[in-house]
Amino acid sequence: MRKILLVVLLAVTCFAMSEAQVGPGLFAGGNLGISTSSSESTFGGTTSDGPTSFNFNINPGVGYYFNENVAAGVRIGYGSSTTTQPNDDESSFTTFSLGVFGRYASTIDANGNFAWFLEANAGFGSQSSEMTTGNTTVEGDPVSTLGVGIAPGLIYFPSPKFGFEVSLGNVVSFQSRTQEDANNSDNESVNTSFDLLDLGTMGLGLGFNYYFDR
Repeated sequence: MRKILLVVLLAVTCFAMSEAQVGPGLFAGGNLGISTSSSESTFGGTTSDGPTSFNFNINPGVGYYFNENVAAGVRIGYGSSTTTQPNDDESSFTTFSLGVFGRYASTIDANGNFAWFLEANAGFGSQSSEMTTGNTTVEGDPVSTLGVGIAPGLIYFPSPKFGFEVSLGNVVSFQSRTQEDANNSDNESVNTSFDLLDLGTMGLGLGFNYYFDR
């Protein structure tokens, strides 16, 4: 319900334009995420350690506003995830992405502290994985993705040059996912999906940008 209300709010604010400006000029930023987890279980008075995990991702980007409202840019992304079992068996995933975006943004209030944006994006991603059991390491099936989407969001400017963003994720998206057989490159499976306001595939995203010319 909260996500539906946010979609409605973003749609309404799209019509609340003012004379304050977002651009023109260069901006750069992105987001960074680091997380760890561990677990343990107790049975019959005996406590056993569970698996531990470490996750890291970074998604920098740079863009340029050609006028007060219209911008375009590029983003790259890198992520890694490692899960280690108590017996030292390990599974890891590494992802890389490259994408482009076009954005239309407009301020909501006269002071220019808040703005909404609607962004079209397209990107390519790849994922590799491996599992280590004892002294044996096995490569997982490589996965590549190609996707396009449209995402709305809000920007808060605590100062003219710093903008903190919250986005809903792709409210409209198309994705093609190809998984190859690690043992036979001639074998692969391809899955395509189209999502329209699917709350199960959307998620809130947080980021920041520095506006060099604002």
